[in-house]
Amino acid sequence: MAMMAHTDKGKERPLKQWSYVLRQSGFTRFTVNRIHAVQSVIEAYP
Repeated sequence: MAMMAHTDKGKERPLKQWSYVLRQSGFTRFTVNRIHAVQSVIEAYP
């Protein structure tokens, strides 16, 4: 939401889209840690 407020190019992505983006970027595995806030923390590993 904050990104979308500061630029017209930001967008929210569901987990399926993040998986596609990360794998296409060369990351072999990743974890998504949900936190008690609007955002989540994504850890990506080569």
